Amino acid sequence: MVLTYTVSCNVILKKGIYMTEEYKRYMHSREWDATRQQRLDIDEHTCAMCGRPEAKCRNGLQVHHITYQRLGHEDIYNDLVSLCPACHRKIHAYYRRKRHGYKH
Repeated sequence: MVLTYTVSCNVILKKGIYMTEEYKRYMHSREWDATRQQRLDIDEHTCAMCGRPEAKCRNGLQVHHITYQRLGHEDIYNDLVSLCPACHRKIHAYYRRKRHGYKH
């Protein structure tokens, strides 16, 4: 089954990416669950940044989109990464600082 997602509202998810009803449906779909599971298997159910095993994460690991360019048709090797919740927050904090021009 091939899914196609279009931008239909103005809620910005990331720079140039919009959260749509289609995005929300995809993130709750069986297709995303299967893709997510494949990425977790590749990363051996551990955080790619800190190495924390999924069993040590209260709510499990999260699969982060490095890019949304192929949403619904992700390249599981290049578009996604498994992260523990703490590292996922760190990545998004980094993106926010970078977007707002934060310099050391």
